[in-house]
Amino acid sequence: MNKLLLGLFMLLVFASCQIEEGKGGRATIQGKVFVDDFNQEGMLIVSDYVGDWDVFIIYGDSGVVDDATVTNFDGSYEFEYLYEGNYTVYAYSKCNSCANNIEPISLDVEITEADQVLVLPDLKVVD
Repeated sequence: MNKLLLGLFMLLVFASCQIEEGKGGRATIQGKVFVDDFNQEGMLIVSDYVGDWDVFIIYGDSGVVDDATVTNFDGSYEFEYLYEGNYTVYAYSKCNSCANNIEPISLDVEITEADQVLVLPDLKVVD
């Protein structure tokens, strides 16, 4: 009986030690934001990586923004010190047929290793 109780106790201890998604780890998510910019007539005037664009991250499935950053001059962004788990990274894009004329362009990703550097595909937005 004591071995059974000890086994249950150990199971509970290890289950409670599971670390959730978020800050504090050693992993990194990197990527770039690419923008297509159109004039009033709908003609493409710029198609390039964009600096000073807001990028957001959600830890796990909370649905709440947990952190944000701004792209560098070359369109790159980075979220550092993350634990293993699931994340959603997104940026807003103009959309004439959407509520408030914007829509999130998102990528759902998973960090599977403690020291992983996850390089994402470009977030392609419209300005």
